[in-house]
Amino acid sequence: MANLLNGFLDNVISGLGNPKGTLGDFQHAARLYNSQAMRLAPKGKWMYHVVFNINPRALGSAKFDIQKHGTAINMLVKQIDLPKFRVQVEKPQQYNKKRQIHTKLEYDPISVVFHDDNFGLTTALWSMYYGYYFADSKHGSSLGSTTAGSLLSGVGNLIAGFIPGTNGLLGAVKGFLGSGDASVPAAYQRNSYKGSVLNTYRYGLDNGSSAPFFSSIQIFQLARHQYQSYTLINPVITSWNHDSLQSNSTEAAGNTMQIGYEAVIYGAGAVSRGNPKTFATEFYDHQPSPLGLLGGGVTSLFGQGGILGGIGSILSDLGPGGNGFTLGTLIKGVNVYNNAKKLTKEGVRQEGFNILKSALGASTGIDVSGVANVLFPKQSGNGQTIRTPATAPKETAKSNTPDQRVSALANNPALKSSAVDLAIKSGIVPPGPNAASQVDSLINSGRNVKLNGVVDKLISTAG
Repeated sequence: MANLLNGFLDNVISGLGNPKGTLGDFQHAARLYNSQAMRLAPKGKWMYHVVFNINPRALGSAKFDIQKHGTAINMLVKQIDLPKFRVQVEKPQQYNKKRQIHTKLEYDPISVVFHDDNFGLTTALWSMYYGYYFADSKHGSSLGSTTAGSLLSGVGNLIAGFIPGTNGLLGAVKGFLGSGDASVPAAYQRNSYKGSVLNTYRYGLDNGSSAPFFSSIQIFQLARHQYQSYTLINPVITSWNHDSLQSNSTEAAGNTMQIGYEAVIYGAGAVSRGNPKTFATEFYDHQPSPLGLLGGGVTSLFGQGGILGGIGSILSDLGPGGNGFTLGTLIKGVNVYNNAKKLTKEGVRQEGFNILKSALGASTGIDVSGVANVLFPKQSGNGQTIRTPATAPKETAKSNTPDQRVSALANNPALKSSAVDLAIKSGIVPPGPNAASQVDSLINSGRNVKLNGVVDKLISTAG
């Protein structure tokens, strides 16, 4: 045991007196961002979840399953801005003293970019909003059966179900393209305001919409199993842009909308299945991680998914307050047994060194990972008992000119024979009576880099 700990204790003593040794970097950033489970590390922009809370009253008779399609729309957000604030300030002077006084708070619109999915859900979101607030979308005719109208019938039946009201905007397009009676829907003819019948059509905001379409929009920023939420109050769409189409483009299509809102409410909480709303309830892979015990665990004695942790988890299941012996408990037991058989003395020793080093560093308040000499870890752990001296790089073969290679091979038949053999084995030239002449030709040209390297190495070895 004394021999086992000799190298480690040498490192500890050396580290206490000279913590960084002869090679060490400042750890300002590491201590700021990596300490306490990376508590102060910057959040990633790609970790977010969005929930569009659509008012059921606004959907009316629209055939739209909020629970099903609403979850899909939440997942199709490609990019979204967090709330933006702009505070207006006046700068009066009070007896020659300058003051800063808030006078107004503005909520700047945010941008949301959706994937334009094949099923058309994100387009249907705008179609429902458009049909709910604006009467323009409800005038059209289903008469006519021209080719253009027939081509639109399938898509029309899908989208029209999403739009509250009568025939929907797509019906108007079909009427415009396929009607045999008129080329323009009656509500949009130039004489639409002439006559009592034509004057019954409603346009613009004259659509009887009272309840808001969106109850709220929630943006959840995720990090370390926690979320920070931003709830936009009374949001409305201020602009909607369909994508541009190009025959030579390979990019995915998208839809972009701008959202205005009246206020922002902040919140925070722990992330779990269904919290935030709809998170991990659909389209998620719920198979256990291979690092966890249910997913296989790891072949280590300590740590998450390790042998001791697995035994503790099994005892917790079987003890008071546990779930008892379940299929999950059985899987844990099998994985602990299989992983225990794979443990090695070297691995356990390395883990023990890591724990002992961490404990000493914590108790003394000094990082003892540095050493007086340059030492490199044998494994990925922090403990170290083997000194690895730095070595000079191996000398590479000298590069020769084509004339020098030709001359060297011509003056040394054995060297040339070796060069031909290696060229054949390396696949540079095919075997046969012409192999030597082909090697000569390639050496003269100097264009075969692989053959040049083979010959240069032979010349360097022979010389």
